[in-house]
Amino acid sequence: MAVSKRMKRLQVLLPADSYDILQQLAAEAGQSVSALVRETIEEQLVEKARTTRTMAAVARLCDGDAPVDDWEVMEREIEKRWETCWPDEWKQ
Repeated sequence: MAVSKRMKRLQVLLPADSYDILQQLAAEAGQSVSALVRETIEEQLVEKARTTRTMAAVARLCDGDAPVDDWEVMEREIEKRWETCWPDEWKQ
């Protein structure tokens, strides 16, 4: 894992046998224990949390409680927003 993002330091204390296993796993994977732990946290916790939060946001959007008008009115509102929000080079 290339360290390209701004990082924060985290100190974790583990039982010696757990650390020994992490060292073995890291060696087998050809990476440091730190990289193994970062990768595992990202895959097992952070990505799952992001997915859960995204799904919850989508569910809120799709709950059917949004104000809906006639298509012609909605289309005019979309076009008006498009004209005011997007740079000309994005419009085609």
